[in-house]
Amino acid sequence: MNKSRLLISLVVAIAGLGLTIGFVSYRAVAVTANNQLWQPLSEIVTPEKLSEIVAENTAPSADQDAIAQSALGYEQNDLLLVDFNTPTLCGAGGCALAGYQTSTEERVLTVYVERISADAPIVEVIDQPGLELPCLLVPPAPDDNSIFQETGKDTLCYRDGSWAIQ
Repeated sequence: MNKSRLLISLVVAIAGLGLTIGFVSYRAVAVTANNQLWQPLSEIVTPEKLSEIVAENTAPSADQDAIAQSALGYEQNDLLLVDFNTPTLCGAGGCALAGYQTSTEERVLTVYVERISADAPIVEVIDQPGLELPCLLVPPAPDDNSIFQETGKDTLCYRDGSWAIQ
């Protein structure tokens, strides 16, 4: 009888571990409606670049290792987007999102965006002909302080060295 209890406990523990790993893996990768794959930033950039990106976008007192582990990235054309994917980089204005032009490694975007869902990407990326970088579909925030809410627009595009609402 002891052996059967041990076997049952072992099976339950393995099943629980499998479910936990599956859930964590599911949460670490987000896919947009257009099948755009956001993946752990550590899988897109070198460890040195990952450290540089996190340090550039956080306070020196922040837990940069934890932020680096939670950060998600998405690359399209010449744009690398970084969703830090942590409540510690969220506030009244939304959650931190950074963008880098990959050809120059220059940070071209630092903005706070309202996160609609914990399981959905923070923004969706779309190509617009004639622009240097892809545009971002930004969900309008539910509060009155969002520039997206006031204008009724939610497409942010990079033109002539700056981002503007289209």
